[in-house]
Formats: sequence, C-alpha cells, structure tokens
Amino acid sequence: MATHTQTYKLEMLPTYSGKVETFHFGKCREGLEAAYSYCSNACAWRITCQGFKVDAKIPSLLDLHSLSISAQSAQ
Repeated sequence: MATHTQTYKLEMLPTYSGKVETFHFGKCREGLEAAYSYCSNACAWRITCQGFKVDAKIPSLLDLHSLSISAQSAQ
C-alpha cells in the first residue's frame, strides 16, 4: 500500500512557452525555496499544498489554464 506524502505543487506559465508546466517538491523549506526559484521567470504561477493555495502570482482574474489557452492562441 503506497503512502501519500505531502508535496508542494507548482503550476506555472513560463514566459518562453504558452503551456502550463507542473512540478512537485517535497514539503519542506528547501522544497518551497526550489518552487520559488523555478517560477522566478514565469509570467504566472501558483503554489498549492493538498489543494490549499500557498502563494500565487496570476495577473488579472484568469486562472493558469485560461492563461495558457490564451497564450497559445496568440502565437
């Protein structure tokens, strides 16, 4: 039986591509620092843990997947 470990989930829209990328980091200070370093060049991002928002930078009221769709259609 697999045990579910808690992780930080980073969803981000990089400035260089039009698709959302998802990463998982261990739930510790180093994991959170890694998530922040990964999203430093993203135009929009969201960090969650077990469905609860930890932090986010999402311009306007759109969510990341809407931003991804609009970025792809603009290319």
